[in-house]
Amino acid sequence: MLSPFNTEQVRQFVLAREQAFNQVLADVCSLYAMCRFDDDAVFNYQFVASQVSTLDYFHPSLSGQATLAGLTWHRSWWAS
Repeated sequence: MLSPFNTEQVRQFVLAREQAFNQVLADVCSLYAMCRFDDDAVFNYQFVASQVSTLDYFHPSLSGQATLAGLTWHRSWWAS
């Protein structure tokens, strides 16, 4: 997905597969009363540069991790 040599067609294929996997997760989760799904909140979140680690430019930085924690918390059992 992130290779500079990938074409737009390859990137769109990967995106479609990821969206399909997320739909499977949502569908299966909907079968169980105790399951929580984030309604694609993490998938749809647009990181800013400061939320990405400068160590590998892939993983979230501390501020990115905090943001992800907040996104998932609000869709968890413990959110108010």
